[in-house]
Amino acid sequence: MLRYFLLTTFCFLSIFSLVSANVLTPDQSSWLKKHNNTLLARPERNYPPFSFLSSSTSARPKGLAVDYLDLVAKKVGAQATFLEAKSRNTILSDIKSGKEGIILAIAESNERLDYMYFSEAFISLPAVIVVRKDFRHPKELTLADFEAKQLAVTNGYEAFDYIKDNYPKIILDPVSDDEVALQKLLLGEVDAAVMDLASLSYYTSKDVLSYVAIGGQTGFEYKLSFAVPKTMPEMITILNAGLKEITPTEKSIISDRWITFKENTDSKGEKVAKVLQSPLWISISIIGIVIIIVLLTLIIAHSRKHHRYHIASLKRSKEAAELKTELTRLESASNTLEQNLEEIDSLKRSIEEKIERID
Repeated sequence: MLRYFLLTTFCFLSIFSLVSANVLTPDQSSWLKKHNNTLLARPERNYPPFSFLSSSTSARPKGLAVDYLDLVAKKVGAQATFLEAKSRNTILSDIKSGKEGIILAIAESNERLDYMYFSEAFISLPAVIVVRKDFRHPKELTLADFEAKQLAVTNGYEAFDYIKDNYPKIILDPVSDDEVALQKLLLGEVDAAVMDLASLSYYTSKDVLSYVAIGGQTGFEYKLSFAVPKTMPEMITILNAGLKEITPTEKSIISDRWITFKENTDSKGEKVAKVLQSPLWISISIIGIVIIIVLLTLIIAHSRKHHRYHIASLKRSKEAAELKTELTRLESASNTLEQNLEEIDSLKRSIEEKIERID
């Protein structure tokens, strides 16, 4: 039994090694082996749904980017290991100071290219303008509508630098994370908040916020990647090799697990109106009406047929009842007639007996 177990384990490891060898080059495999086949990551403490701790006692982070790294590790025959979760700014400071580790979900920028390598992007998401639902606006908002107004944006995120560089008249309120930005928005401390669509999806899906809506687009797209310090060029090639092996189905499974946003329509229902006015919707409506008419016709025809059958059934029941009554009367008359015949026979016999005695 032990020999069978050892043989099975050896075969499994051999196959696993062959698969990994097909994904990585010999140099990449050798480098990874020297680093104990470990992908060392520096997760963020509160960046849902990409990287966050589900509770204060959680040791291992969770999120979309964590799932991607776990899958990459599986593809290249390694294991993902996570250091203590920290804020984005603290992680960037650690990387700048020469500490190693993978940043899980970050966008490329000119400044960061000075000290980090970036993998291929594994997801792309728009940064949106989030407002309170009672915020009055006649059209879809843009960042230009917020000149001299306050916007809460997470400090250290790419959208912050984008707005700062392109819209200098906007008053930026740097916050520690998106949750704080939304809290400030709800309290009326800022006019709007900016965040990526997936992060907004996380908070709205948890029913934490039912009083916010998307006011418009920023024009900025988050293209999130893994990043490593420039002291680890081999690691970025390994990460890219693993990302290349991830199938579209696997990507869909991860996205569906973490992004559940349902877009809100505006107060005037303009988005609904656009859908209702579209040729596809008109065609669907016509088909629906035709189907309803056909169904109603079939129902009416069936109802009429059932009505006629019911009337005919009632007639047959009435006729059967009348015939049964007539049969009962005939049977009664027959019984009476039989009794009369018996009385006549009895009288006949009595008369015959009297005649015989006289004779």
